[in-house]
Amino acid sequence: MLEYLMIGKVVSPHGVKGEVKVYPTTKGVKRYDNLEWLYADENGCLVRYDVQWVKYHKNMVILKLKGIDSRDEAEKIRGCPLKVDRKHAIELEENEYFIGDIIGLEVRDIYGAPMGKVVDVISTGSNDVYVVNGPEGEVLIPAIKQFVKKIDIEKGMMVVEI
Repeated sequence: MLEYLMIGKVVSPHGVKGEVKVYPTTKGVKRYDNLEWLYADENGCLVRYDVQWVKYHKNMVILKLKGIDSRDEAEKIRGCPLKVDRKHAIELEENEYFIGDIIGLEVRDIYGAPMGKVVDVISTGSNDVYVVNGPEGEVLIPAIKQFVKKIDIEKGMMVVEI
């Protein structure tokens, strides 16, 4: 399991005082309201920033991070994934999973035949789609009960019926 979970990605600076516009990658966008700090993944190095304030604009989050006080400083973290450690992640409901825990799962069909591994998750709005690479090439599996029969994060496995 991943120790740090992505909650968004810096899209661009916002204004001239160091604010950043963030595309949220978390289901509960209001989870930013309770953030005291987060980590920016700057080329593989996690840099901690305290959150000064949060506001929302359309489908984006605007953040003011302590220590980023100009547009030029904000530009330096453009494109950086924003992460939290697992112990500060939001609580999941039953049958909900973090995308980072889904990626890498071994996928088998209901008869036990290996299909490959989950290499990506596509968010479509209505439901996620799991991208599985295996011996037959790439397979797209909608993340709905009709197709995904079991997910076992501890065992690193997903069982599907297609």
